[in-house]
Amino acid sequence: MRSPADRVAAPLLAAGLALAAGCAFEDGAPWGRADPILEAAFAPGPDRLDPEGRLLTSSDYAIAIARLAVRFDAISLLLGGGGEAASGFDPANPPPGYGLCHGGHCHADDGRLVPYGEIAAEAGGGGGANLAVPAAGADVALGAAWTGVPLEACPDACRLERGRLAKVQVAIDAIDLDARVFDRRTGTAARLPEAGVAVRGRLAARATLSRAADAGIGPGQPVGLRVHAAFELTPRLFDGVDWHAAATATAGGTEVDPSTLQGAAEAVAEAIGGHSLLDVVVERFD
Repeated sequence: MRSPADRVAAPLLAAGLALAAGCAFEDGAPWGRADPILEAAFAPGPDRLDPEGRLLTSSDYAIAIARLAVRFDAISLLLGGGGEAASGFDPANPPPGYGLCHGGHCHADDGRLVPYGEIAAEAGGGGGANLAVPAAGADVALGAAWTGVPLEACPDACRLERGRLAKVQVAIDAIDLDARVFDRRTGTAARLPEAGVAVRGRLAARATLSRAADAGIGPGQPVGLRVHAAFELTPRLFDGVDWHAAATATAGGTEVDPSTLQGAAEAVAEAIGGHSLLDVVVERFD
């Protein structure tokens, strides 16, 4: 599988990561402003596709995908003050006092809905305040071509406090699938009907990917910090799903909602978090 770096590194690295000195700051102006960009793709290599273009799994299933879409949750910039490492805010693992996190906010124990940005700032401790930018809430259909993920308006106009960018995180809420699953085993070893099983629905596969970064925010550096994150969904996505159970779920030959398959959401989330790729390139600009 190709690396997302092939998509973003060449045009950005030449100008990115270079620090310009002598930048002036006015009273009340931010030390920095972020420009987050998130792109995504799903491009299985030849070893993961059969001659008909179906996705192969490690357990001898072939999946003819009509549509695969990802519901992204947020992209987060984790900062540390004065060069210290960021304490971090992970929507999939919120800090004490907060519960379910989705759609750009978390449920506080006292009943409030608190935006990611506020929680990220708390998670930053005494250092620089972290920045979490929610995705726009639409399912993003993925294929081999890189696709931009729409983001909500950046909290506080993407203002960055003095410190260092230490890590970039991308959080995912769900996978939406429209496909037909076939069994490559035949005869008495077959686990699905020869015609396959239609699968359509949403899996609440919540996962977070992180990538280390290093860029200072403060005196002598350009105000602008463009953070270009490229996420590539793993072709191992459905390796852990028990598609055999889909045969029972389609007693009348109807389609299966994958969320009804035991352990499917957990298996997909584990595959995303453990095997997907996230590449980050930072560019400085005035």
